Amino acid sequence: MLLIHQELAALSGTNPAGYISLRPFAKLTLERLNKTVSLLMGKEIPAGTGVLSTALSAVNWTAPATAEFSAPTSPIFPGLEVDILIPQSFEVILDIFLSGSPGSIISRVVVEISDARAHNRASNNILILEGSDFKSAKRVERDPGADAILAASKIDPLEAARVEGHLAYGVVSQAITLSLSKRSELSLASIFPVVDFGSAIKLVVLLDGRALGIIPTGTVTLRKNDHCDCKDGPDLDHSNTTILDKSLANPGVNDEFASVVIGGPIAENKNPLTDFGARTPNSDGISGLYIPLDFARTLTVDVMPSVKIKASDNGTIGYQAEANVGFKNFKVSFDVIGGGILLDIELDISITAY
Repeated sequence: MLLIHQELAALSGTNPAGYISLRPFAKLTLERLNKTVSLLMGKEIPAGTGVLSTALSAVNWTAPATAEFSAPTSPIFPGLEVDILIPQSFEVILDIFLSGSPGSIISRVVVEISDARAHNRASNNILILEGSDFKSAKRVERDPGADAILAASKIDPLEAARVEGHLAYGVVSQAITLSLSKRSELSLASIFPVVDFGSAIKLVVLLDGRALGIIPTGTVTLRKNDHCDCKDGPDLDHSNTTILDKSLANPGVNDEFASVVIGGPIAENKNPLTDFGARTPNSDGISGLYIPLDFARTLTVDVMPSVKIKASDNGTIGYQAEANVGFKNFKVSFDVIGGGILLDIELDISITAY
């Protein structure tokens, strides 16, 4: 069994549980940050009264940006929330200069961001990404020639100080907050179409931060009308009903003068461990569902009535035939190596022809 399923089994017990890999969440949060940077990089933005402007000149990471799932430091929804943490810190650097003259630098504002987190929770079978927090440290570096430039342009030095404070303590933090906090929703029904995890869902960190566990704390229900988008299987071949007339000249008692074969579907000789398409043994995907054996039985075992088939011919030979098919001894098992649920059904078949 995969390590991730062992973790889910310990947390969820007899309930099914799901997991989603970090990859789509990391892509989403880092893409948002990169998009914010790309929109602002190098663009002159008027600040304060307009005599000064600013532009984002650089974003310096301490290491290549990654993300991981992490327990929240101060959860808003205790027990129901997991953070997407960006562990690398980075510096946001903005230049302040005379409007229309980017070379006339007044000062440089540097804001260091660390422990940036986006909050993730679940409710009513929906994952919700909303809210963020981070740590920040600010510093302002005045250019040695700033006083002379301000005096020559007749700009009050307090105006420069106001712009520096506004950028350091407001604009940068607000931009990062908006980038990471934007609400996104992901329907769990679109990922796990057969089960409804319910309204109370606990999120947990799996595989040392590489996956998000979805643990139901209430009743899990089946969505029997939903199904995954699977490829249609092959149509089963049918054999025809046949009559063999031996044309005995003088048939006696107990002589076989004809035989009847009742046609029907021909089962394919499939090996359930090898013949249902390519599967990667013992590997976890972007998402997956842990299913306990008892829950698998509710997915696959249904009461199946017996089937009666009748055939007759009022021609030269004249025969009647009756077949009864009963279903019994349902057995559910797992293909642990390749993945999949195996269902074995015994058939009780009796045929009478006369």
